[in-house]
Amino acid sequence: WYYMKNLFRTILIILIILPMSCGKEEDSSDSEILKSDEKSIISFSFEKANNSVLDSSLFAVVNENEGTITINAPNGLDVSELVPTIEISEFASINPTGVQNFNSDVTYTVTAEDSTTKDYIAKFLYEEITIDSMEPTNGPKNTIVTFTGDNFGTNIENIQVFFDDIEAEVQQVNQTSITTVLPPKAYSGIVKIIIGEQEFDGFVFDYEISDVNVSIITGSIDSGFVNGSASIAQFSRPNDITVGVDGNLYVSDTGNNSVRKVTYEFIDNLLAGISVTTLAGNGNYGFANGSGQDAQFDAPVGITSDSNGNIYVADLFNNSIRAITPSGEVTTLLDLNSSELIPVLGQNFSFNPDGLAIDDEDNLYITERSSHSILKVAFSGEISRIAGDGTSGYVDGNGTSAKFSYPKDIAVDSNGNLYVTDNGNNVIRKISTSGDVSTFAGSTVSGFSNGSGAIASFNYPQGITIDSQDNLYVVDVGNHSIRKIDMLGSVTTLAGNGISGFTSGIGSQAMFNQPRGISIDTNGNLYVTDSGNNSIRLITQE
Repeated sequence: WYYMKNLFRTILIILIILPMSCGKEEDSSDSEILKSDEKSIISFSFEKANNSVLDSSLFAVVNENEGTITINAPNGLDVSELVPTIEISEFASINPTGVQNFNSDVTYTVTAEDSTTKDYIAKFLYEEITIDSMEPTNGPKNTIVTFTGDNFGTNIENIQVFFDDIEAEVQQVNQTSITTVLPPKAYSGIVKIIIGEQEFDGFVFDYEISDVNVSIITGSIDSGFVNGSASIAQFSRPNDITVGVDGNLYVSDTGNNSVRKVTYEFIDNLLAGISVTTLAGNGNYGFANGSGQDAQFDAPVGITSDSNGNIYVADLFNNSIRAITPSGEVTTLLDLNSSELIPVLGQNFSFNPDGLAIDDEDNLYITERSSHSILKVAFSGEISRIAGDGTSGYVDGNGTSAKFSYPKDIAVDSNGNLYVTDNGNNVIRKISTSGDVSTFAGSTVSGFSNGSGAIASFNYPQGITIDSQDNLYVVDVGNHSIRKIDMLGSVTTLAGNGISGFTSGIGSQAMFNQPRGISIDTNGNLYVTDSGNNSIRLITQE
Protein backbone atom coordinates (compact mmCIF):
# COMPACT_ATOMS: atom_id res chain seq x y z
CA TRP A 1 0.00 0.00 0.00
CA TYR A 2 2.83 2.37 0.77
CA TYR A 3 4.36 1.94 -2.67
CA MET A 4 1.00 2.22 -4.36
CA LYS A 5 0.32 5.48 -2.52
CA ASN A 6 3.64 7.05 -3.66
CA LEU A 7 3.07 5.94 -7.24
CA PHE A 8 -0.38 7.51 -7.23
CA ARG A 9 1.04 10.80 -5.85
CA THR A 10 3.73 10.89 -8.59
CA ILE A 11 1.19 10.35 -11.38
CA LEU A 12 -1.04 13.09 -9.94
CA ILE A 13 1.82 15.63 -9.88
CA ILE A 14 2.73 14.81 -13.48
CA LEU A 15 -0.90 15.27 -14.60
CA ILE A 16 -1.03 18.70 -12.92
CA ILE A 17 2.37 20.03 -14.14
CA LEU A 18 2.20 18.80 -17.77
CA PRO A 19 -0.79 20.95 -18.89
CA MET A 20 0.76 24.02 -17.25
CA SER A 21 4.01 23.47 -19.12
CA CYS A 22 2.21 22.98 -22.41
CA GLY A 23 0.21 26.16 -21.83
CA LYS A 24 3.38 28.22 -21.31
CA GLU A 25 4.91 27.00 -24.59
CA GLU A 26 1.70 27.85 -26.46
CA ASP A 27 1.57 31.30 -24.89
CA SER A 28 5.22 31.92 -25.84
CA SER A 29 4.58 30.93 -29.48
CA ASP A 30 1.54 33.21 -29.73
CA SER A 31 3.57 36.12 -28.33
CA GLU A 32 6.34 35.70 -30.91
CA ILE A 33 3.83 35.73 -33.86
CA LEU A 34 2.21 38.91 -32.59
CA LYS A 35 5.56 40.75 -32.36
CA SER A 36 6.56 39.84 -35.95
CA ASP A 37 3.45 41.60 -37.31
CA GLU A 38 3.92 44.84 -35.43
CA LYS A 39 5.84 46.84 -38.09
CA SER A 40 3.17 48.60 -40.12
CA ILE A 41 2.67 52.26 -40.99
CA ILE A 42 -0.95 52.86 -40.15
CA SER A 43 -1.21 56.49 -41.33
CA PHE A 44 1.08 59.13 -42.83
CA SER A 45 0.20 62.83 -43.15
CA PHE A 46 1.50 66.38 -43.08
CA GLU A 47 -0.43 68.53 -40.66
CA LYS A 48 -0.80 72.21 -41.56
CA ALA A 49 -0.14 73.10 -37.91
CA ASN A 50 3.35 71.54 -38.16
CA ASN A 51 4.21 72.79 -41.68
CA SER A 52 3.84 76.50 -42.37
CA VAL A 53 4.24 76.09 -46.16
CA LEU A 54 0.99 74.15 -46.42
CA ASP A 55 -2.35 75.76 -47.21
CA SER A 56 -4.09 72.65 -45.83
CA SER A 57 -3.08 69.27 -44.41
CA LEU A 58 -1.93 66.52 -46.78
CA PHE A 59 -2.80 62.85 -46.30
CA ALA A 60 -0.84 60.02 -47.89
CA VAL A 61 -1.97 56.66 -49.21
CA VAL A 62 -0.04 53.80 -47.59
CA ASN A 63 0.21 50.56 -49.58
CA GLU A 64 1.22 47.89 -47.09
CA ASN A 65 1.79 45.18 -49.71
CA GLU A 66 4.04 47.30 -51.97
CA GLY A 67 5.68 49.24 -49.17
CA THR A 68 4.87 52.65 -50.68
CA ILE A 69 3.64 55.94 -49.28
CA THR A 70 2.14 58.22 -51.96
CA ILE A 71 1.41 61.90 -51.34
CA ASN A 72 -0.57 63.83 -53.96
CA ALA A 73 0.33 67.53 -53.83
CA PRO A 74 -0.14 70.77 -55.76
CA ASN A 75 2.65 71.92 -58.08
CA GLY A 76 5.09 74.43 -56.72
CA LEU A 77 4.88 73.19 -53.14
CA ASP A 78 8.17 73.57 -51.26
CA VAL A 79 8.81 70.07 -49.92
CA SER A 80 12.42 70.58 -48.89
CA GLU A 81 11.62 70.83 -45.15
CA LEU A 82 8.47 68.96 -44.16
CA VAL A 83 7.57 67.24 -40.88
CA PRO A 84 5.30 64.20 -41.34
CA THR A 85 2.90 62.85 -38.72
CA ILE A 86 3.26 59.06 -38.71
CA GLU A 87 1.22 56.41 -36.85
CA ILE A 88 2.87 52.97 -36.61
CA SER A 89 2.17 49.64 -34.93
CA GLU A 90 2.31 49.41 -31.14
CA PHE A 91 5.73 48.47 -29.75
CA ALA A 92 7.40 49.32 -33.15
CA SER A 93 9.85 52.14 -33.95
CA ILE A 94 10.55 54.13 -37.16
CA ASN A 95 13.56 55.80 -38.75
CA PRO A 96 14.18 58.56 -39.88
CA THR A 97 12.14 60.99 -37.83
CA GLY A 98 11.58 64.74 -37.84
CA VAL A 99 12.17 67.16 -40.74
CA GLN A 100 12.87 65.59 -44.13
CA ASN A 101 13.61 66.78 -47.69
CA PHE A 102 11.00 65.23 -49.98
CA ASN A 103 12.44 66.61 -53.22
CA SER A 104 13.57 63.01 -53.70
CA ASP A 105 12.06 59.78 -52.38
CA VAL A 106 12.50 59.13 -48.64
CA THR A 107 12.84 55.58 -47.32
CA TYR A 108 11.34 54.85 -43.89
CA THR A 109 12.29 51.70 -41.95
CA VAL A 110 9.85 50.33 -39.36
CA THR A 111 11.38 47.97 -36.76
CA ALA A 112 9.16 45.55 -34.81
CA GLU A 113 9.63 44.60 -31.19
CA ASP A 114 11.33 41.41 -32.27
CA SER A 115 13.85 43.45 -34.37
CA THR A 116 12.44 42.45 -37.78
CA THR A 117 12.11 45.38 -40.23
CA LYS A 118 10.05 46.62 -43.17
CA ASP A 119 10.90 49.50 -45.58
CA TYR A 120 8.42 52.02 -46.98
CA ILE A 121 9.27 54.51 -49.78
CA ALA A 122 7.56 57.90 -49.50
CA LYS A 123 7.19 59.97 -52.70
CA PHE A 124 5.31 63.07 -53.80
CA LEU A 125 3.16 62.95 -56.92
CA TYR A 126 2.18 66.29 -58.41
CA GLU A 127 -1.01 67.14 -60.22
CA GLU A 128 -0.82 67.28 -64.04
CA ILE A 129 -0.04 70.76 -65.34
CA THR A 130 -1.99 72.09 -68.31
CA ILE A 131 -1.40 75.42 -70.10
CA ASP A 132 -4.36 76.35 -72.26
CA SER A 133 -3.78 79.90 -73.46
CA MET A 134 -1.48 82.93 -73.70
CA GLU A 135 -2.93 86.42 -73.94
CA PRO A 136 -2.05 88.57 -75.76
CA THR A 137 0.03 86.88 -78.45
CA ASN A 138 1.71 90.08 -79.62
CA GLY A 139 2.78 93.44 -78.23
CA PRO A 140 5.68 95.77 -77.36
CA LYS A 141 8.05 95.65 -74.38
CA ASN A 142 6.41 95.76 -70.92
CA THR A 143 3.22 94.14 -72.23
CA ILE A 144 1.46 92.14 -69.48
CA VAL A 145 1.20 88.56 -70.73
CA THR A 146 -1.03 86.04 -68.91
CA PHE A 147 -0.96 82.26 -69.22
CA THR A 148 -4.03 80.29 -68.11
CA GLY A 149 -4.35 76.62 -67.30
CA ASP A 150 -4.42 74.41 -64.23
CA ASN A 151 -2.20 73.17 -61.39
CA PHE A 152 0.46 75.89 -61.61
CA GLY A 153 0.90 75.96 -57.84
CA THR A 154 1.37 79.13 -55.80
CA ASN A 155 5.16 79.32 -55.42
CA ILE A 156 6.36 82.14 -57.70
CA GLU A 157 9.98 81.02 -57.29
CA ASN A 158 9.06 77.70 -58.90
CA ILE A 159 8.16 79.34 -62.24
CA GLN A 160 10.27 80.82 -65.06
CA VAL A 161 9.06 82.28 -68.36
CA PHE A 162 11.30 83.01 -71.36
CA PHE A 163 10.39 84.95 -74.51
CA ASP A 164 12.83 83.93 -77.25
CA ASP A 165 15.33 82.92 -74.52
CA ILE A 166 15.01 86.27 -72.66
CA GLU A 167 13.72 85.70 -69.12
CA ALA A 168 10.62 87.65 -68.14
CA GLU A 169 9.58 88.93 -64.72
CA VAL A 170 6.87 86.73 -63.20
CA GLN A 171 4.56 89.06 -61.32
CA GLN A 172 1.91 86.72 -59.97
CA VAL A 173 0.98 83.05 -59.94
CA ASN A 174 -1.92 80.97 -58.68
CA GLN A 175 -3.26 77.54 -59.54
CA THR A 176 -4.84 78.70 -62.82
CA SER A 177 -2.83 81.70 -64.06
CA ILE A 178 0.68 83.08 -64.47
CA THR A 179 1.20 86.82 -65.07
CA THR A 180 4.45 88.06 -66.63
CA VAL A 181 5.95 91.27 -68.05
CA LEU A 182 7.37 91.11 -71.60
CA PRO A 183 11.09 92.06 -71.39
CA PRO A 184 12.74 94.53 -73.78
CA LYS A 185 14.51 93.04 -76.80
CA ALA A 186 12.74 89.71 -76.41
CA TYR A 187 11.79 89.87 -80.10
CA SER A 188 9.52 87.38 -81.81
CA GLY A 189 9.97 83.72 -81.07
CA ILE A 190 9.07 80.70 -78.99
CA VAL A 191 7.82 81.17 -75.43
CA LYS A 192 9.19 78.71 -72.87
CA ILE A 193 7.48 78.16 -69.49
CA ILE A 194 9.22 76.16 -66.76
CA ILE A 195 7.16 74.99 -63.78
CA GLY A 196 9.26 73.01 -61.34
CA GLU A 197 11.01 70.45 -63.50
CA GLN A 198 8.44 70.52 -66.33
CA GLU A 199 8.97 72.60 -69.49
CA PHE A 200 6.37 73.84 -71.98
CA ASP A 201 7.04 75.57 -75.33
CA GLY A 202 3.81 75.52 -77.31
CA PHE A 203 3.36 79.27 -77.80
CA VAL A 204 4.91 81.88 -80.11
CA PHE A 205 4.93 85.59 -79.27
CA ASP A 206 5.11 88.32 -81.93
CA TYR A 207 7.24 91.10 -80.44
CA GLU A 208 6.51 94.62 -81.67
CA ILE A 209 9.35 97.15 -81.83
CA SER A 210 8.20 100.33 -80.10
CA ASP A 211 11.46 102.27 -79.66
CA VAL A 212 14.23 102.74 -82.24
CA ASN A 213 17.10 104.94 -81.14
CA VAL A 214 20.13 106.10 -83.15
CA SER A 215 23.33 107.35 -81.49
CA ILE A 216 27.00 107.92 -82.30
CA ILE A 217 29.52 105.34 -81.09
CA THR A 218 32.70 107.03 -82.28
CA GLY A 219 34.15 109.18 -85.03
CA SER A 220 33.41 112.74 -86.04
CA ILE A 221 32.22 114.61 -89.09
CA ASP A 222 35.85 115.54 -89.82
CA SER A 223 37.88 112.79 -91.46
CA GLY A 224 41.18 111.69 -89.96
CA PHE A 225 43.27 108.74 -88.87
CA VAL A 226 43.37 108.83 -85.08
CA ASN A 227 43.16 105.97 -82.59
CA GLY A 228 41.95 106.38 -79.02
CA SER A 229 38.78 106.81 -77.04
CA ALA A 230 35.37 107.39 -78.62
CA SER A 231 35.60 111.16 -78.44
CA ILE A 232 38.96 111.52 -80.21
CA ALA A 233 39.05 108.63 -82.71
CA GLN A 234 38.72 109.51 -86.39
CA PHE A 235 37.92 107.63 -89.60
CA SER A 236 37.95 108.45 -93.30
CA ARG A 237 34.99 107.22 -95.34
CA PRO A 238 34.41 103.99 -93.37
CA ASN A 239 32.72 101.55 -95.73
CA ASP A 240 31.69 98.33 -94.00
CA ILE A 241 31.53 96.79 -90.54
CA THR A 242 31.31 93.36 -88.94
CA VAL A 243 30.79 92.08 -85.39
CA GLY A 244 33.59 89.63 -84.66
CA VAL A 245 33.23 86.39 -82.73
CA ASP A 246 34.85 88.25 -79.83
CA GLY A 247 32.01 90.82 -79.86
CA ASN A 248 34.25 93.67 -81.05
CA LEU A 249 33.59 95.74 -84.16
CA TYR A 250 35.86 95.62 -87.21
CA VAL A 251 35.63 98.44 -89.74
CA SER A 252 36.99 98.75 -93.27
CA ASP A 253 38.30 102.33 -93.12
CA THR A 254 38.45 102.89 -96.87
CA GLY A 255 39.94 106.38 -96.91
CA ASN A 256 42.69 105.32 -94.51
CA ASN A 257 43.39 102.03 -96.34
CA SER A 258 43.19 100.15 -93.04
CA VAL A 259 41.08 97.89 -90.87
CA ARG A 260 40.10 99.41 -87.53
CA LYS A 261 38.99 97.64 -84.36
CA VAL A 262 36.44 99.11 -81.94
CA THR A 263 36.25 97.58 -78.46
CA TYR A 264 33.44 98.44 -76.07
CA GLU A 265 31.04 97.06 -73.49
CA PHE A 266 27.43 97.60 -72.50
CA ILE A 267 26.71 98.76 -68.95
CA ASP A 268 23.02 99.17 -68.08
CA ASN A 269 22.25 99.12 -71.83
CA LEU A 270 24.68 101.97 -72.48
CA LEU A 271 27.95 101.77 -74.42
CA ALA A 272 31.03 102.27 -72.30
CA GLY A 273 34.79 101.85 -72.50
CA ILE A 274 34.92 102.53 -76.23
CA SER A 275 38.41 102.36 -77.74
CA VAL A 276 39.55 102.46 -81.38
CA THR A 277 42.78 100.83 -82.59
CA THR A 278 44.21 99.84 -85.98
CA LEU A 279 44.24 96.09 -86.58
CA ALA A 280 46.04 96.23 -89.93
CA GLY A 281 47.25 98.87 -92.39
CA ASN A 282 49.06 102.15 -91.87
CA GLY A 283 47.08 104.79 -93.74
CA ASN A 284 49.06 104.47 -96.99
CA TYR A 285 47.72 102.63 -99.99
CA GLY A 286 49.69 99.68 -101.32
CA PHE A 287 49.65 95.91 -101.60
CA ALA A 288 51.71 94.19 -98.93
CA ASN A 289 51.14 91.28 -96.59
CA GLY A 290 52.55 91.32 -93.09
CA SER A 291 51.71 92.00 -89.49
CA GLY A 292 49.64 94.98 -88.39
CA GLN A 293 51.01 98.25 -89.76
CA ASP A 294 53.41 96.45 -92.10
CA ALA A 295 50.45 95.34 -94.23
CA GLN A 296 48.95 97.59 -96.88
CA PHE A 297 45.56 97.82 -98.60
CA ASP A 298 44.12 99.92 -101.40
CA ALA A 299 40.49 100.88 -100.72
CA PRO A 300 39.25 98.05 -98.45
CA VAL A 301 35.47 97.78 -98.77
CA GLY A 302 33.47 94.68 -97.77
CA ILE A 303 34.37 92.97 -94.49
CA THR A 304 33.23 89.87 -92.61
CA SER A 305 34.48 87.46 -89.91
CA ASP A 306 34.49 83.71 -89.34
CA SER A 307 33.96 81.49 -86.30
CA ASN A 308 37.69 81.46 -85.50
CA GLY A 309 37.98 85.23 -85.27
CA ASN A 310 39.61 85.71 -88.66
CA ILE A 311 38.65 88.82 -90.63
CA TYR A 312 38.17 88.85 -94.41
CA VAL A 313 38.38 92.07 -96.45
CA ALA A 314 37.55 92.85 -100.05
CA ASP A 315 40.58 94.95 -101.11
CA LEU A 316 38.93 96.71 -104.05
CA PHE A 317 41.75 98.37 -106.01
CA ASN A 318 44.10 95.48 -105.30
CA ASN A 319 41.49 93.16 -106.84
CA SER A 320 41.88 90.77 -103.93
CA ILE A 321 40.46 89.15 -100.83
CA ARG A 322 42.69 89.60 -97.80
CA ALA A 323 42.59 87.53 -94.61
CA ILE A 324 43.57 88.90 -91.19
CA THR A 325 44.18 86.74 -88.13
CA PRO A 326 43.06 87.91 -84.66
CA SER A 327 46.65 89.01 -84.00
CA GLY A 328 46.69 91.19 -87.14
CA GLU A 329 48.68 89.00 -89.55
CA VAL A 330 47.57 89.78 -93.13
CA THR A 331 47.71 87.34 -96.05
CA THR A 332 46.15 87.27 -99.52
CA LEU A 333 43.42 84.70 -100.06
CA LEU A 334 42.54 85.48 -103.70
CA ASP A 335 43.77 87.98 -106.31
CA LEU A 336 44.38 88.32 -110.05
CA ASN A 337 47.18 85.77 -109.80
CA SER A 338 44.92 83.06 -108.37
CA SER A 339 44.74 80.38 -111.03
CA GLU A 340 41.82 78.73 -109.25
CA LEU A 341 39.64 81.64 -110.39
CA ILE A 342 40.23 80.83 -114.10
CA PRO A 343 37.67 77.97 -114.29
CA VAL A 344 35.13 80.26 -112.61
CA LEU A 345 35.71 83.64 -114.27
CA GLY A 346 37.55 82.74 -117.48
CA GLN A 347 41.12 82.90 -118.77
CA ASN A 348 41.53 86.68 -118.82
CA PHE A 349 39.32 87.37 -115.84
CA SER A 350 38.76 90.56 -113.92
CA PHE A 351 38.28 90.34 -110.18
CA ASN A 352 36.58 93.18 -108.30
CA PRO A 353 35.21 91.75 -105.02
CA ASP A 354 32.93 94.00 -103.01
CA GLY A 355 30.60 92.46 -100.42
CA LEU A 356 31.47 89.45 -98.23
CA ALA A 357 29.58 87.06 -95.98
CA ILE A 358 30.38 83.86 -94.07
CA ASP A 359 27.86 81.13 -93.25
CA ASP A 360 27.71 78.80 -90.23
CA GLU A 361 30.09 76.37 -91.93
CA ASP A 362 32.65 79.11 -92.65
CA ASN A 363 31.96 79.12 -96.39
CA LEU A 364 32.77 82.54 -97.86
CA TYR A 365 30.43 84.34 -100.29
CA ILE A 366 31.57 87.20 -102.52
CA THR A 367 29.70 89.75 -104.61
CA GLU A 368 31.92 90.21 -107.66
CA ARG A 369 31.30 93.51 -109.45
CA SER A 370 33.02 93.02 -112.80
CA SER A 371 31.19 89.75 -113.58
CA HIS A 372 27.95 90.79 -111.81
CA SER A 373 28.07 87.44 -110.05
CA ILE A 374 27.98 85.73 -106.68
CA LEU A 375 30.95 83.49 -105.88
CA LYS A 376 31.37 80.88 -103.19
CA VAL A 377 34.66 79.86 -101.61
CA ALA A 378 33.92 76.64 -99.75
CA PHE A 379 35.69 75.92 -96.47
CA SER A 380 37.49 73.16 -98.38
CA GLY A 381 38.88 75.82 -100.76
CA GLU A 382 36.73 74.95 -103.79
CA ILE A 383 35.56 78.05 -105.69
CA SER A 384 32.33 78.25 -107.70
CA ARG A 385 30.00 80.79 -109.30
CA ILE A 386 26.58 80.17 -107.69
CA ALA A 387 24.57 82.93 -109.39
CA GLY A 388 24.91 85.40 -112.27
CA ASP A 389 25.91 84.76 -115.87
CA GLY A 390 28.79 87.25 -116.01
CA THR A 391 26.86 90.08 -117.66
CA SER A 392 24.84 92.95 -116.26
CA GLY A 393 21.06 92.66 -116.33
CA TYR A 394 17.94 91.90 -114.34
CA VAL A 395 16.73 88.33 -114.73
CA ASP A 396 15.43 85.91 -112.10
CA GLY A 397 16.23 82.25 -112.61
CA ASN A 398 18.37 79.40 -111.36
CA GLY A 399 22.07 79.87 -110.72
CA THR A 400 24.03 81.20 -113.67
CA SER A 401 20.90 81.84 -115.73
CA ALA A 402 20.09 84.80 -113.44
CA LYS A 403 21.43 88.31 -113.97
CA PHE A 404 22.52 91.03 -111.51
CA SER A 405 23.77 94.59 -111.96
CA TYR A 406 26.68 95.51 -109.72
CA PRO A 407 25.72 93.45 -106.67
CA LYS A 408 27.09 95.17 -103.56
CA ASP A 409 26.66 93.12 -100.39
CA ILE A 410 25.40 89.74 -99.25
CA ALA A 411 24.04 88.06 -96.12
CA VAL A 412 23.03 84.52 -95.08
CA ASP A 413 19.86 83.62 -93.16
CA SER A 414 19.34 80.81 -90.65
CA ASN A 415 18.26 78.39 -93.40
CA GLY A 416 21.24 79.03 -95.67
CA ASN A 417 19.42 81.33 -98.12
CA LEU A 418 21.44 84.27 -99.46
CA TYR A 419 20.22 87.85 -99.83
CA VAL A 420 22.00 90.29 -102.14
CA THR A 421 21.72 94.06 -102.49
CA ASP A 422 21.50 94.34 -106.27
CA ASN A 423 22.73 97.92 -106.37
CA GLY A 424 22.32 98.67 -110.06
CA ASN A 425 18.79 97.28 -110.10
CA ASN A 426 17.70 98.91 -106.80
CA VAL A 427 16.32 95.59 -105.53
CA ILE A 428 17.02 92.91 -102.94
CA ARG A 429 17.51 89.48 -104.47
CA LYS A 430 17.16 86.09 -102.77
CA ILE A 431 19.19 83.01 -103.67
CA SER A 432 17.66 79.83 -102.26
CA THR A 433 19.71 76.84 -101.14
CA SER A 434 18.85 75.20 -104.47
CA GLY A 435 20.22 78.20 -106.38
CA ASP A 436 16.95 79.82 -107.45
CA VAL A 437 17.30 83.60 -107.74
CA SER A 438 14.20 85.74 -107.12
CA THR A 439 13.41 89.35 -106.29
CA PHE A 440 12.58 89.64 -102.61
CA ALA A 441 11.80 93.36 -102.39
CA GLY A 442 12.00 96.51 -104.49
CA SER A 443 11.61 97.45 -108.13
CA THR A 444 14.08 98.62 -110.76
CA VAL A 445 12.83 102.19 -110.38
CA SER A 446 14.68 104.02 -107.63
CA GLY A 447 12.57 105.63 -104.92
CA PHE A 448 11.80 105.78 -101.23
CA SER A 449 8.60 103.82 -100.66
CA ASN A 450 7.66 101.30 -98.00
CA GLY A 451 5.41 98.34 -98.70
CA SER A 452 5.44 94.71 -99.65
CA GLY A 453 7.59 93.25 -102.40
CA ALA A 454 7.69 95.31 -105.59
CA ILE A 455 5.64 98.13 -104.02
CA ALA A 456 8.71 99.11 -102.01
CA SER A 457 11.55 101.05 -103.60
CA PHE A 458 15.22 101.72 -102.79
CA ASN A 459 17.89 104.12 -104.00
CA TYR A 460 21.19 102.25 -104.41
CA PRO A 461 20.92 99.68 -101.59
CA GLN A 462 24.29 98.61 -100.27
CA GLY A 463 25.01 97.02 -96.85
CA ILE A 464 22.82 94.17 -95.61
CA THR A 465 22.58 92.06 -92.44
CA ILE A 466 20.11 89.61 -90.90
CA ASP A 467 18.83 89.17 -87.33
CA SER A 468 18.01 85.96 -85.46
CA GLN A 469 14.40 86.07 -86.71
CA ASP A 470 15.61 86.38 -90.34
CA ASN A 471 14.54 90.01 -90.71
CA LEU A 472 16.77 91.88 -93.15
CA TYR A 473 18.33 95.30 -92.54
CA VAL A 474 19.43 97.19 -95.64
CA VAL A 475 21.50 100.36 -95.89
CA ASP A 476 19.70 102.52 -98.45
CA VAL A 477 22.60 104.79 -99.42
CA GLY A 478 20.77 107.19 -101.72
CA ASN A 479 17.95 107.64 -99.22
CA HIS A 480 20.34 108.08 -96.27
CA SER A 481 18.34 105.55 -94.27
CA ILE A 482 18.17 102.04 -92.84
CA ARG A 483 15.34 99.87 -94.14
CA LYS A 484 13.91 96.75 -92.52
CA ILE A 485 12.41 93.82 -94.46
CA ASP A 486 10.50 91.11 -92.62
CA MET A 487 10.39 87.44 -93.63
CA LEU A 488 7.38 88.07 -95.88
CA GLY A 489 9.12 90.82 -97.84
CA SER A 490 7.37 93.79 -96.21
CA VAL A 491 9.63 96.87 -96.19
CA THR A 492 9.60 99.63 -93.56
CA THR A 493 12.01 102.45 -92.72
CA LEU A 494 13.76 101.75 -89.44
CA ALA A 495 15.87 104.91 -89.17
CA GLY A 496 16.51 107.99 -91.25
CA ASN A 497 14.10 110.09 -93.30
CA GLY A 498 15.59 110.40 -96.76
CA ILE A 499 17.50 113.62 -95.98
CA SER A 500 21.24 113.65 -95.37
CA GLY A 501 22.48 115.00 -92.06
CA PHE A 502 24.20 114.07 -88.83
CA THR A 503 21.58 113.81 -86.08
CA SER A 504 20.97 111.24 -83.37
CA GLY A 505 17.46 110.51 -82.21
CA ILE A 506 14.45 108.23 -82.46
CA GLY A 507 13.75 106.46 -85.75
CA SER A 508 12.87 108.95 -88.47
CA GLN A 509 14.30 111.87 -86.46
CA ALA A 510 17.81 110.49 -86.90
CA MET A 511 19.86 111.50 -89.94
CA PHE A 512 22.73 109.85 -91.83
CA ASN A 513 24.97 110.91 -94.70
CA GLN A 514 25.52 108.11 -97.21
CA PRO A 515 25.59 105.20 -94.73
CA ARG A 516 27.13 102.12 -96.32
CA GLY A 517 27.79 99.10 -94.10
CA ILE A 518 25.75 97.41 -91.39
CA SER A 519 26.15 94.53 -88.92
CA ILE A 520 24.18 93.15 -86.00
CA ASP A 521 25.16 91.57 -82.68
CA THR A 522 23.49 88.77 -80.72
CA ASN A 523 21.42 91.28 -78.74
CA GLY A 524 19.88 92.82 -81.84
CA ASN A 525 21.96 96.01 -81.77
CA LEU A 526 22.78 97.37 -85.22
CA TYR A 527 26.08 99.03 -86.15
CA VAL A 528 26.28 101.31 -89.18
CA THR A 529 29.21 102.93 -91.00
CA ASP A 530 27.97 106.46 -91.62
CA SER A 531 30.48 107.08 -94.39
CA GLY A 532 29.68 110.69 -95.19
CA ASN A 533 29.87 111.59 -91.50
CA ASN A 534 33.09 109.56 -90.94
CA SER A 535 31.50 107.87 -87.94
CA ILE A 536 30.14 104.63 -86.54
CA ARG A 537 26.48 104.74 -85.49
CA LEU A 538 24.47 102.50 -83.14
CA ILE A 539 20.79 101.59 -83.63
CA THR A 540 18.97 99.95 -80.73
CA GLN A 541 15.53 98.39 -81.02
CA GLU A 542 13.17 97.76 -78.12
